[in-house]
Amino acid sequence: MSKYNLERLGWFNFERLVTTLLRQVIGPGISSFSGSSDQGRDATYKGKACFPSKDNPIEGKWIFQVKFREYQNTSITQVRADLRSTLQDELGKITRKYRHDLNIYVFATNCSLTAANIEEYKQIIESNDCITHGFILGCQDIEELLDTNPKVVRAFPQIMGIGQLRRLSRLSLEFIQSGTVS
Repeated sequence: MSKYNLERLGWFNFERLVTTLLRQVIGPGISSFSGSSDQGRDATYKGKACFPSKDNPIEGKWIFQVKFREYQNTSITQVRADLRSTLQDELGKITRKYRHDLNIYVFATNCSLTAANIEEYKQIIESNDCITHGFILGCQDIEELLDTNPKVVRAFPQIMGIGQLRRLSRLSLEFIQSGTVS
C-alpha cells in the first residue's frame, strides 16, 4: 500500500507534483513544459545537480519525462509493459525526431516498479548513445522524495492519507493554541 495517493492527482497534477519536487531536489533552474506539445520533455535542466546523491553530483543537459498511469482497474503487469513501450517511444522522439541535446534522462512515474523493471527501463535509456546517465523514479522513489520534502506534500494535500491529514490538523491546532497566531 502506498503512503501517498498519487493516483488521485490525475496526469496534470502528477506532472506538476513531480516538477515541483524536482525543483526542490535538482534546483530552481528547471524549465517545465506541459501538454502534448512538449516534444518528449516535461522538464529540462542544464547544470550540476546533487542527484542521485549529494555525494555524487552530476553535470549535464537533463531531460525529465513524467508518465502518469491509472492502474486501479488494470493489471500492474500491463501498466509496466505499457510504460516500457512508452519509454521507448519517448526516447525515440527526444533523440531522433526532435534531436534534443541531452546526456542525462530521468523517467518518473506514479506506478510501483520492481527492481527488474527499473533495470530493464534503465538499459533501454542507456542503450541510447547520447545518454550517459539514466534514472528511473517509480512510486516508491517519489514517495521517499516527498518524505524529505514536506513543503511539496503540503502543496498537494489531495495526496495525503487520513493519518497525515489528522497529524497536519493537530499540528495546526497546536500552533494556533500556542498563541503565536493573532
